[in-house]
Amino acid sequence: MNPLTPSGPWSANATEEFLVSTVIPMRLAIITLSGEPVVASHWFLYDKGLLWCATKEGSLVDRCLASTPKCGFEISPDAPPYHGVRGRGIATRTPDHDLALLRRLHDRYLGEDETRFRNWLLGRDDGEIAVSIQPTRLMSWDYSKRMGEC
Repeated sequence: MNPLTPSGPWSANATEEFLVSTVIPMRLAIITLSGEPVVASHWFLYDKGLLWCATKEGSLVDRCLASTPKCGFEISPDAPPYHGVRGRGIATRTPDHDLALLRRLHDRYLGEDETRFRNWLLGRDDGEIAVSIQPTRLMSWDYSKRMGEC
């Protein structure tokens, strides 16, 4: 894990394990060009201290992160007992010319089977952006004890 120490009930190792093993969308908070907040869900993966997601070149998310790379994020299941990781970070955008990140994300969430959707997703030639987020603040929370067997 990166040298950033998360706050909350989980250790750095528990936080990292959650980020590596959890396969649900990340909620990404960005600031629009007009200064308004927006939240968008993205497939994500955690690798060597960075959160990674992908977006289309020129999309709202891409344009907003190009203008204001500061962002917020949350990864937590929708069902009780509620728990997860949230934080803030700095996003860096780079072209995903060979679609390596998009392929990893697809395979993580949907598997490696050759489906029509996978072929369509990876067969497009209209620009994909890899977004890496360097967390500047991480916080875990876990209401499992408080909520009991919900």
